[in-house]
Amino acid sequence: MDIGTISLILLFGMLLLLAIGMPLGFASGFLAVVVLVLKFGPDLLFSNFGTGPLNILAQRIYGVTTEYVLISVPLFILMATLLERSVIARDM
Repeated sequence: MDIGTISLILLFGMLLLLAIGMPLGFASGFLAVVVLVLKFGPDLLFSNFGTGPLNILAQRIYGVTTEYVLISVPLFILMATLLERSVIARDM
């Protein structure tokens, strides 16, 4: 399957799924699985566990979630919530 066909599937699939009201995150995740199955075959999900494209995907997800810089985001949100709830933000 060439890149042009994959691009058309993604474009029209995204437009269709968003038109029927599916949230963007679920639509993009669903289309990612569809393209993986179309590109590598349906046996990708059931055979050779721990190798191939799904292993690369798992390694990338683990690498992104263990970055120390991203720890500051939830802590910043927690700090803002604490300031708001303790009425300190209004006094500032």
